[in-house]
Amino acid sequence: DLEAPLFITVQIDNTTLKRIMIDSGATLNVISSHTFEELNLPKNVVSPPPFALRSFNDQLAVTLGTVVLPIRV
Repeated sequence: DLEAPLFITVQIDNTTLKRIMIDSGATLNVISSHTFEELNLPKNVVSPPPFALRSFNDQLAVTLGTVVLPIRV
């Protein structure tokens, strides 16, 4: 199915995350705060400022900031 979502497994530092959805048309990539906590990264790797995102169903979500993560697929 060409329209089915694509999920992959990635490794960030020593943590393996399964079922990461790939969206090649996305403007940005978002991870949940729960996933960020699973990575056991220090909070100071997050660069402020936080910003607001509006979802497809018009709900507003505020990010914690920006972080660059090296990944291995």
